[in-house]
Amino acid sequence: GSTGTPKPVPITWEGLDAFLGFWTSRIRLSAKDRVLRAAELVFDLAWFDHLATIRAGDALVIPGRRELASGRALKDAVKALRPTVIYAVPSLFMRLGAALSPGESLDSTLRAVLFAGEVFPPKELLAFAERCPAAELFNLYGPTETNVCTYHAIVRKDLDGIRETPIGVACPYSP
Repeated sequence: GSTGTPKPVPITWEGLDAFLGFWTSRIRLSAKDRVLRAAELVFDLAWFDHLATIRAGDALVIPGRRELASGRALKDAVKALRPTVIYAVPSLFMRLGAALSPGESLDSTLRAVLFAGEVFPPKELLAFAERCPAAELFNLYGPTETNVCTYHAIVRKDLDGIRETPIGVACPYSP
């Protein structure tokens, strides 16, 4: 935590199931998808990657640790693995976007980008959105990335590089 003292947030199986059920439905996750595992297993964000793929019967594509650390290596991994869905922290997407050449876009097979865990700066979000024109973009918010309370579906015409992205509306499974 920001104080340096860990603050555990309990995540029940019932809550995790509700989270997975809503998001697999919301982004229409199916056996045709390829979800990029962008987080280490010790990071709760990875629960979506693993359990949603089991739930939907799709493929989990796993880059190496080195590929996640460097923008250029991450770009190469995304091009080789061709994920259709990526759920990660904004800093990963910023590294990925910065590694693309001017005018270069991500593969059109990328259809859903979910981000959580930190603020996606408006200027960087606009630049990244331009690099993945076929993808739906979602800002997820909650006390942890797998304990999401609200979400905001990004409307591209509203991105101006200045205004911060709202945390959105309550997920239907929130109390």
